[in-house]
Amino acid sequence: MPIHMTRMTKFLQVLTLIVLSGGALMAVDEPKFQVIDKFADIEIRKVSGFWLVEIVVEGEEKEAGNLAFRPLFKYISGENVRAEKIAMTAPVNQQPSGETIAMTAPVNQSQAGDRKYAVSFVLPEEFNSRLPPQPLDARLRLRQVPARTVAVIRYRGTWSTENMVEKREVLLSALRTNAKWKVRGAPVWSRFDPPFMPWFLRRNEVQVEVSQ
Repeated sequence: MPIHMTRMTKFLQVLTLIVLSGGALMAVDEPKFQVIDKFADIEIRKVSGFWLVEIVVEGEEKEAGNLAFRPLFKYISGENVRAEKIAMTAPVNQQPSGETIAMTAPVNQSQAGDRKYAVSFVLPEEFNSRLPPQPLDARLRLRQVPARTVAVIRYRGTWSTENMVEKREVLLSALRTNAKWKVRGAPVWSRFDPPFMPWFLRRNEVQVEVSQ
């Protein structure tokens, strides 16, 4: 099957080139978290707060990231009021818009009603101590996500929506049968690795905010 280059694929390739620049593996920032509980294949994490920049797009779930890529990438490339270039973080996240986004690290996507998804990049930790620059694109907005508790299922494999939906149902089913943790908000789909990472090694997660 031929591989078609998408904007999201290009973004992840750029991310990998940055990470591997100089021939040495460099760390890519993610929001800090602490695992506080485990059951089945689920981790319960306390996640630090962070800023994100997001855009709501309309279309199919599998295409939302591609539709959102260009304006988000322009923002971190300097299309903001300070003309400031912002370091990439990881992962790429996706969730239904209109719900509170509960996710760690770089690009997020979520559903805002019928066929609408909020796609966002999580901004680096340095913006916890200073405000990020305002976007020039009126479609983008900055949002500060407070520290929170999330339930997470981690898996390896392709970025197909079928894989994500399967793991999302495993996560939600496990939480329905666990009396200790209650779901808050919408699940988030996170992709951490570049497209040329072998599919069976790619780190992916689905997570959802929870409370006791």
